[in-house]
Amino acid sequence: MKQFEIYRGVGQSVKLTISCLRNRGYIMHELGHLIGHYHEHQRPDRDQYIKVLYTNIPPFLRREFEKVDHEIYGKYDFESIMHYPLYYYASESMPSMAVLPNVTLPEGVDIGRQHTLSRGDWAKTNEMYKCPRSKFLK
Repeated sequence: MKQFEIYRGVGQSVKLTISCLRNRGYIMHELGHLIGHYHEHQRPDRDQYIKVLYTNIPPFLRREFEKVDHEIYGKYDFESIMHYPLYYYASESMPSMAVLPNVTLPEGVDIGRQHTLSRGDWAKTNEMYKCPRSKFLK
């Protein structure tokens, strides 16, 4: 069945430490992976929205920013629970990513907020699993 193709036939598990259990956003992020979501900043079309500043990222963490070739659902979502903050994994207080100058962010956008699902997260999940439009998205 098409809705289960996102698992690619591989079992997954998530290990959470006690300190992680205090952060509901972290749990939602990891569960996002379990249901088939990739990091937003790894989308194949991300170069239209952000620039990854690899020189500011320790070499052993750069794989967390490599583009992943996968099906794209919805618009690029800066507020997705699956988007890292701009300074995530950065070295020496330098940003790991920058929003491109030609991209206009809606007012109040908190990039990589990771404390709750965005409207885009809801919409993408519904689209992936072919769910009826959620009352939360109207």
